[in-house]
Amino acid sequence: NGGTLIPSTTALTSGTYYAAIKDATSLCESALRLEVAVIVTDPGTPSLVTAGTQNFCQSTLPTFASIQLNESNIVWYTALNGGTLIPSTTALTSGTYYAAIKDATSLCESALRLEVAVIVTDPGTPSLVTAGTQNFCQSTLPTFASIQLNESNIVWYTALNGGTLIPSTTALTSGTYYAAIKDATSLCESALRLEVAVIVTDPGTPSLVTAGTQNFCQSTLPTFASIQLNESNIVWYTALTGGTLIPSTTALTSGTYYAAIKDATSLCESALRLEVAV
Repeated sequence: NGGTLIPSTTALTSGTYYAAIKDATSLCESALRLEVAVIVTDPGTPSLVTAGTQNFCQSTLPTFASIQLNESNIVWYTALNGGTLIPSTTALTSGTYYAAIKDATSLCESALRLEVAVIVTDPGTPSLVTAGTQNFCQSTLPTFASIQLNESNIVWYTALNGGTLIPSTTALTSGTYYAAIKDATSLCESALRLEVAVIVTDPGTPSLVTAGTQNFCQSTLPTFASIQLNESNIVWYTALTGGTLIPSTTALTSGTYYAAIKDATSLCESALRLEVAV
C-alpha cells in the first residue's frame, strides 16, 4: 500500500515489488496490488588463470576451450556486447574475444564479459636450400645438422605428425625424415612439417685380390695403380683417416698405404679404408 512509484523502464534488481493495473480511461488503479518476488541473476565476470595475452602454438590445434579461466561454463562472443556466439570447439586464431559465464541452472550469462587477447603462433614450414633428395657421404660423418635448410632452429621427427624427436647431433642414415621450425621465443613448432628424403652413400671397403703384403720389383716401375684390388675407382691416402691423397700414377715405394673406393656417381668415398703393406 502506498510506497514509491517505480517507472517501468527502471532496471530490475532482486527484491519484492507490487503491481497494480491502471485503467486507461478512468486512470483508477487496482484496489489490491499483486506481490511479486524477483531474483536477478548475474554469474559474475570470468577471470583468466594467467593474466595478459594468451599465447598458443598452431601445431597444438588449440580451440576456444584451450583458454584457461578460473570459472567453468564459459561462452565466447565476438564482441563486448551482442556479437556472435563462438562454439568452444572452434579453432583458435589470433584476435580479441569476449568471455561470459553461463549459469547452468538459470542459463543467465555474465552482465559483463571478459576481454581476452589471443596470439596463435606458427613459425611456418621449413624449406630446403637445394630441392630434392639430400645426398651425403658416410665418410663425412653427416648428422641431421648437416642438412641445409633456409631457416634456423630446426627440429627433426620420425613422422609427419607426432613421432619421435631426433637430436640434431644424431648420425644420418638413409631414410625419410620430417623437419619443423621451433620459434626461439614462443617455443612453438611449425604446424606443417617438411618431408625430407635422405640418402647416405658408402661405396664399401675395398679388398685385395691377393691377401697379405703386396710385393713388387722396382725394375717394373710399379705405381699405386699396379696394386690389384677387387674393386675399381680406387683412391689412395697416406693415413687411415684424413691424410694426403696419392695420385694413382705415383711411383710405389715400400710402406703402408690406405685404399678407398670412390663412387663414380655420388663421388662418395669408403667410410672405412683398407690398409695395404707394400
